[in-house]
Amino acid sequence: MQARPHTRLEIASQLLIGLNGLQRAWEARWRQICDDAGMHASQAQALLLLLDRGPETMQQLARGLCVAPSTATRIVEQMEKVHWVTRSVDPDDRRRVLVHLLPTGEEQAWTLQATARQELWRHTPGLEEPERALQALETLGQILAPND
Repeated sequence: MQARPHTRLEIASQLLIGLNGLQRAWEARWRQICDDAGMHASQAQALLLLLDRGPETMQQLARGLCVAPSTATRIVEQMEKVHWVTRSVDPDDRRRVLVHLLPTGEEQAWTLQATARQELWRHTPGLEEPERALQALETLGQILAPND
């Protein structure tokens, strides 16, 4: 059995290890949720981003997805084929293109969001104090923040 960490640095280290494991586990589960929905994870992320932010330029979408603009274009083209999004000229700058969710894309995004939420709660039925997790993350942020 591993000794309980005592210093702030030991606690931060354990939190980082735990967060890394959590991230890997969630990414694997997220890919499965997307596969079950018949889409690639990048398409799902784009749908959720557009649901959250509204219409985006291709540049904004690429930045939000952390991909190259050409990759964002391919993702949007795939989503246009299944009528999840549409593109239009930006009325404020006709050189730019805006990507909009269509009703079917919005429905897909809401379904993904609900499925992800259900999946998280299904695996945490005994979690009575989610504030503890939030407090731990805030503490980690304070520990790792550069001193001003």
